[in-house]
Amino acid sequence: MEPKDYIRLGVKFMRANDGKPPTPSALDFLARSRRAPTSHDVWTKFTWDEYLRQTRAAYEKQEAVRKQVILKQKLVVIKQELKDGTLPLYIIKGKPTMEIIASRARWRLVGELLPNLNPGHRQAIMWHEDNANFVAAIRNHSHGKLNVADIEEAAMELKVYEDIWPQGRPGSNTNYMEYLRVPTELLGPGSNAYLAHVKHGSK
Repeated sequence: MEPKDYIRLGVKFMRANDGKPPTPSALDFLARSRRAPTSHDVWTKFTWDEYLRQTRAAYEKQEAVRKQVILKQKLVVIKQELKDGTLPLYIIKGKPTMEIIASRARWRLVGELLPNLNPGHRQAIMWHEDNANFVAAIRNHSHGKLNVADIEEAAMELKVYEDIWPQGRPGSNTNYMEYLRVPTELLGPGSNAYLAHVKHGSK
């Protein structure tokens, strides 16, 4: 592999692991099932600090471009939904751009999951600013028929998951999202201890 290939892999790793950079233990964990090169392989091309610096820079650059493209696309869709009446103006009026996108996402999700709800109740549910209360309100109005997994799955299908839960993992169907995902224990300061634990067959 060329140095640029390691950087590309690092960027994919960060996308698959909620923006967290690779650790030596994480790469060695993936290398055991031939999903990534070993940390030793990386060290033959970079110091670890330099590898992380270049990987983070590439990730941040690509994320900025990706978010701008998505933002423009969503604003075009929102404009059309306002025009055809599927998104009431009062839902987003006077809000900054990111809140417009989040409000529209919540409006669509509630409408999808609770199609018989009247507009007033639908609006009341989406006004819950805390995501836990928002989810709880949907579940309450479904009389227990919907669980958290149902709600998250519907958000992914509508492509509004990241608009509602921006800190959550995007519902991407890109193969590397699962292929390069590692246990969270491998992403923190205790990652070396965790890997040693795994190697001894305790997990």
